Amino acid sequence: KNKIDLYISSDPTQMIAQLTSNLEENEKATIIDFQLQDQPYAHLLSQQKFSLSSDLPFAATRIFRFFQAVNEIIKSLIWEGTPFLISLQSLLNFFCKDDLLAHFVKDTAAREKLRSFLFQLSEEDYKFIDLESIQHQKTGYEKDFTTIFLFLQEILKINSINELIEFIEMKTDLKYLLTDQEDLSTFFETFFAALADFSSIEKIGLNFNWNRIFPQNKASNLILLFLNYLKPLQLRLVTDRENKFNFTTLQNTRNLSFTNLYVLNVIEGILPDRKHTQYLFSENQRKKLGLKTYDDITLRDKYYFYRLLAASENVTIFTRVNLEENIEISSFLEELALNGLINKTASPDSPNLNRMILSALLKTKPDKSVKHKEITKDFFAFPFRKIDFPDNKLSLSFYKWEKLQTNPFEFYLEFILGIKAREFGIADDLSSKLIGNLAHEIINLVWKRILQVYDSNSFKHNFIHNTRLYVAESVDYFLKHNNKLKYLSAHNFSDNYFQNIFIPILKYGIENFFFRLHNELDLSDKTISVFPETGKTPEKFYFSFADLEILLRGRPDLRIQAGETKYIFDFKTGNNDNARIRRYLPQLQFYELISYLLDAPENEDNVRSFLFFMEQKDLRELSKRIDLEPNIREIIQTTKEQGFCLTARKDTYENVEITRRDLLNKCETVN
Repeated sequence: KNKIDLYISSDPTQMIAQLTSNLEENEKATIIDFQLQDQPYAHLLSQQKFSLSSDLPFAATRIFRFFQAVNEIIKSLIWEGTPFLISLQSLLNFFCKDDLLAHFVKDTAAREKLRSFLFQLSEEDYKFIDLESIQHQKTGYEKDFTTIFLFLQEILKINSINELIEFIEMKTDLKYLLTDQEDLSTFFETFFAALADFSSIEKIGLNFNWNRIFPQNKASNLILLFLNYLKPLQLRLVTDRENKFNFTTLQNTRNLSFTNLYVLNVIEGILPDRKHTQYLFSENQRKKLGLKTYDDITLRDKYYFYRLLAASENVTIFTRVNLEENIEISSFLEELALNGLINKTASPDSPNLNRMILSALLKTKPDKSVKHKEITKDFFAFPFRKIDFPDNKLSLSFYKWEKLQTNPFEFYLEFILGIKAREFGIADDLSSKLIGNLAHEIINLVWKRILQVYDSNSFKHNFIHNTRLYVAESVDYFLKHNNKLKYLSAHNFSDNYFQNIFIPILKYGIENFFFRLHNELDLSDKTISVFPETGKTPEKFYFSFADLEILLRGRPDLRIQAGETKYIFDFKTGNNDNARIRRYLPQLQFYELISYLLDAPENEDNVRSFLFFMEQKDLRELSKRIDLEPNIREIIQTTKEQGFCLTARKDTYENVEITRRDLLNKCETVN
């Protein structure tokens, strides 16, 4: 028998180039690659010449993904609520896999509505839900969610492998879960054989005490054990197509022989495979139980490999050596070399090979049959149409106006078409929006307490008197009686941050605001009228332009009237850097116009507006007004002429403010 040809390359590109050179000598050949799907060159192989491996990992099947997603939900459960709280993120992960949700909800439109409902809850900062919260919403989805909750309750009763198998057979739509891979000839055989083998674990005479093995989350861990048992399985697809060169795996070559055989990536860590941490049992425990150990698997792979080489006529092996990447020749090959069975050949060194291949791939081939047209400027713009404005009215809140200025294209999608980008990921801590809403609720409770004392919104009050008491009572009331808080909470480290850090900071901030009403604005012991943020958001006519009525919409967090002077306050949480201050000061002008100046512009000198940053205890007054009307007219006119266009991407540092002190510090550092 001929010796085995061994080519040694420094990188995968050289290796595959040497392979293609050798393949020119053969009409047909079989190629073994142990990690073909992970290799970049797998996507460059011609399907007319190469037949890629048709094996499918069992982990890609619907039934595997179904129990994997269900187990993620189970692990997220919090034992509060009715009957328990489910992580909205894990539920979104499940619902967004349409074929998995179809196990419970067969109607396509109903599944889309359920997903939209969950995204709506996400926008409202929900992080957990239970049946009570679903029923309280009264959306008509109670039946579907009840089915899912009951399914999870049944799973949580599982105490053994046999109970898990019985649950799979009796409580799931097994026919549906197994119909996604019907074209795989070994699918049903592989699954039911694995199910039988897995169930035999409790029948081999070993006394498994699952309560001791899994003292917590027993059902979840049993499902995980089942998934880990299924994960290594492979499913084979039967195909009638024959190609010149067929890729396959080592396991699929049992009892076969080949005339021309090429084996790629025979390196240490792939053949033999590197040692992995075993799930459930250690190597010593597996040995005592008679289960396959790492050494057993290595010897099995060596036997398959050597048997394959002995049964094939012409064998060429490709390996790689790269000291920088810690890649070395397989120890299996070293044994063959010691016995004089190897002809070693170094692959030609082509340092520019990667660049040459990339240049060839990127080279443009002119197609004379297609007439290329230049994309016009208005291609990425929605046209300005009167039909998009019901009753010829354009209502602008500050947020809408900001969006229209910065991104007209996104404005059209969100506010005219009603299409809003969905955030799939849910933060595992308190969002800035949620913190802002909670802070607003608490300060409104303080004002409600003060208004209850005087039984009127007009009164005289000393803002030093009982302020700390009112704030403390409002915070305690909020924490005890806010029924939504358990759904908004992340139930992790952020709860401690909220209770022990944010709440005390918020208390001091709210107290400071009332002290400023006393010290800086001199409103104590004067007759004032107070209007906290409540009721319907007002909308008022501003001006007419381009056949449209422009309306302003919005309301401040707090209005106070003291004699002729009118005060407007808008509360903010988060940083009080210059960029945020510049952004929100124009918002105060919106509130001034809506609250007072559209009706009585002559009172401009009697209106004072403030931003108050709660954590920083920073009160900022609007000192300079701009005329909003010309700006709005200009933007609308531009939009009418050019459409709702995409805006140019701005540089990250374009709006960073650099002061003289920054430049001075830089110069001092350089010197």
